[in-house]
Amino acid sequence: MLKKTIPALILSITLMLTALPAASAATKGFSDVDSNRYYYDEVLYCAEQGYVSGYEDGTFRAENGLTRGEFAAILNKVLNLSVSAPNTFYDVANGQWYTSAVLNCVQAGVMKGQGNGYFGVNEPITREQAAVILSSAYQVGSANGRTSFADDSSISYWAVGNVKAMTDKGYISGNNGNTFNPQGNLTRGQVCVLLCKCKGVSQESLNVVTESVAKRQAESKQLLGSFQITAYEWDGSKCANGRYPTEGYTVACNSLPLGTRVYIEGIGERVVEDRGATWHSDSWMDLYLGDVSACNEFGVQYRNVYVISYP
Repeated sequence: MLKKTIPALILSITLMLTALPAASAATKGFSDVDSNRYYYDEVLYCAEQGYVSGYEDGTFRAENGLTRGEFAAILNKVLNLSVSAPNTFYDVANGQWYTSAVLNCVQAGVMKGQGNGYFGVNEPITREQAAVILSSAYQVGSANGRTSFADDSSISYWAVGNVKAMTDKGYISGNNGNTFNPQGNLTRGQVCVLLCKCKGVSQESLNVVTESVAKRQAESKQLLGSFQITAYEWDGSKCANGRYPTEGYTVACNSLPLGTRVYIEGIGERVVEDRGATWHSDSWMDLYLGDVSACNEFGVQYRNVYVISYP
């Protein structure tokens, strides 16, 4: 590796390998819910409250659409409904995971069938249907006039007043191009955002949950070790590891493929990047942990590194 002129503080890291038992997906977040998605905080909050859950493979599948039966199951938990109602729907089978939730929502007056004894339990729940149901559940009601959405004329006559009321309250916002997509399928991620808005969940409350989940997520990752970080004042000579330093943290480890996402305890999530490093004769590689703040004091610091995902 070529010698580089860099700031005074240089870090040399040594890793030891150990392992920790994995936690369930419910306690550590979901592998497919990225922190830069608009629904990230709300999905974690709703999962933490028990309103929604993920799949056995650790995913949440936020972009998947909901059925009317699934929406009823979520609403039943959110509203904590427990009413007894007869089953008058021929398509709502008795003893199924959705049965009591559907009947509870109907008995409570927040959902209803589609006529002639048909509920449509396996049909997609549309965005305008969800607006009508939630405006009833949270007593938002209906508003006069039309919405400002570009596709306002596509909103069904029976839903437009509720959509406008929910929009006026700030519970509903449009998609790209200021469209509402009224007949579009409500997704799993969208329902979490809607519920948090309707319940008035503050950003502070969302942050408390996401920070807690992030901590548990880190603790449940494969622990790469308590690795030693030593800060050097570089005088142009080689570091203690025998190599010339690179910018930022230099990691002496050949077990992390380039592009590996890691969580550094006390620092956060980073990606292992190649910054012109080369293989050495002793079979390890200098890897650069991108975007990590330099150590601001000399001496030794200790951190735990957890693998989040491999490339």
